[in-house]
Amino acid sequence: MVGKIISSLENEDREEFRSLFALSKVNELTNFDESVAEIFKYYDGKFVSERHPGSSCFQEKKGKFKAKWFKLSIDVVTDNDEYKIATYWCTKYSTDSNFVGIWSLYIIRKAEDSTPDFSYGGDGLWTPGINIGKVYVKH
Repeated sequence: MVGKIISSLENEDREEFRSLFALSKVNELTNFDESVAEIFKYYDGKFVSERHPGSSCFQEKKGKFKAKWFKLSIDVVTDNDEYKIATYWCTKYSTDSNFVGIWSLYIIRKAEDSTPDFSYGGDGLWTPGINIGKVYVKH
């Protein structure tokens, strides 16, 4: 998943990037395509390295229903800048495959993050869709 996020950002591949998101979430958002255009403008450079400072996994099982979600924080270095990316995505949803994919993606330049030395989790709200430049605010 991480490799696909980075390659689609780098190549500005709208279809690949869009395909990483859960269709159910994309259909909920009125501005998804505009957000894709924004993130392509925001992300700059060719991939150099990545680091995974944090992740967690959640599972739900009720009878035959099974679902699994991941939260992941990624630090990405390009030849032009450094970014922190956080994702919340569903890898399994037994009753509806339209829920499988990224539900929420946050990205920020490391220099703009209020806590650059820690794992990035956006603003902590896990708002569906693409969220650019959001910092954590105590809720």
